[in-house]
Amino acid sequence: MVRIGYVINNLPVGGAEILLMNSIRALDKNKYTPYVYTLFNDNIFRGDFQEAGALVREMDFKTNRRFWKVFRLARALANDRIDIVHTHLCDADLYGRFAGHMAGIKAIISTEHSVDPWKTKHDWRRLLRTRLDLHSARFCQTIICVSRAVADYHAVWGIPRDKIRIIYPTKPFRTPTVGLKEMRKNLGIPENDFVVTNVGRLAPPKNQRLLIESAIALCERDPGITFVIVGDGPLRAELVGLVDRSPYRKRILLVGERKDVAEILGASDLFVLPSDYEGFPITVIEAMQNGLPVVATDVGGIPELVDDRTGILIAPGRADLLAAGIWDLYQDPGRRSKMGEAGRRAAIERFDFSVFMEHTTALYDELAVTRHLS
Repeated sequence: MVRIGYVINNLPVGGAEILLMNSIRALDKNKYTPYVYTLFNDNIFRGDFQEAGALVREMDFKTNRRFWKVFRLARALANDRIDIVHTHLCDADLYGRFAGHMAGIKAIISTEHSVDPWKTKHDWRRLLRTRLDLHSARFCQTIICVSRAVADYHAVWGIPRDKIRIIYPTKPFRTPTVGLKEMRKNLGIPENDFVVTNVGRLAPPKNQRLLIESAIALCERDPGITFVIVGDGPLRAELVGLVDRSPYRKRILLVGERKDVAEILGASDLFVLPSDYEGFPITVIEAMQNGLPVVATDVGGIPELVDDRTGILIAPGRADLLAAGIWDLYQDPGRRSKMGEAGRRAAIERFDFSVFMEHTTALYDELAVTRHLS
């Protein structure tokens, strides 16, 4: 039995957290025992992780400056006799690597989910943090990167290429349990409207403000378009205010965090992602699994997902280009249908969840054998 200690910042509803939960759910529990260590206590998903089979430990760091609490994490890893440490997200990477090293654990992995701009900033705080991160990366046997773009970014940043392994993340496809008509009725959307959906944390990198600006322009142009924005985050109040100041409160819907994302995508016609930067957005894969064409910004790992067969790529920060891409596909149902079908095929052929799990567990097994952990 191999004991895997996953270290992560906390357990809100987010891409990295959902990926980890799905991974733990799919692990062979006769072979692996998963533990999850959260630095902070904002753990909405705690119950879901426990149901997935994980033992959850909250480290109660309060802030990311409680440096001395690395000793508490190291003791927890040692007491649980963890064989492999696998960290996710920046604070957990730093503390998890140091704690794993202090606990004498030789098999340490980190997953890099994004191209974090702070890593290339030059003020003294970020330089210090960068040095600490790069130093702690020396304790890792492998750095998993979620796309070629993320791998290239971190190689330039200072991670040795021979430590980097690219494993594309994805999620299991779930067939919607509610039909299009019923879902639209539940959301208060006219049955025959053209529905544009975005799923993501309401935070600056995701730039839903750009989408709302485009949505207002398109609502002025045509009364048959509805926009649905799924997610929550620090910008929620600001974005709600932006919509409320427009005449289109009933056509630009911020529906918060939802557990029926598959049903909402199944009731949509188009998926949009206006992010300023991305690693490899699983929400795009989920949209493609549901046969939706995609309009997205040409940043990070998105071009590894979306091309001219499956959607439209635009420059970041351009509301006019975003609106034009949405309008073009709204006006061309035949093109939309071809793109959606091509996206569905790509999701099945290139981003099957079982392939992701095969690559991930192969790495665990490789480390287990190498370190005589089996």
